[in-house]
Amino acid sequence: MNLIQITTRHKELEVNIQQALESFQGKGDFNPMSLMKVFSGGGLNLEALGLPESLFSDLAEYQTLSARLRDVAEKVAAKMEAATNA
Repeated sequence: MNLIQITTRHKELEVNIQQALESFQGKGDFNPMSLMKVFSGGGLNLEALGLPESLFSDLAEYQTLSARLRDVAEKVAAKMEAATNA
């Protein structure tokens, strides 16, 4: 994945995560029945809370891409610092 693809995907994930947060916040009052639905069937049902099933995988991918982008930024900053001191 090149840097443009990484930044594009990072932005997409950011939008997905923001939409999930807004959806969750827009649910209003907490409904105890929702909690039962979340854990029904022995698994974790995020959709019962109005969240996408892909939320955890999106968060993990976002974290990975953030680390890669931070690494690139640190390398660029180091090269700029070296060029300034040269």
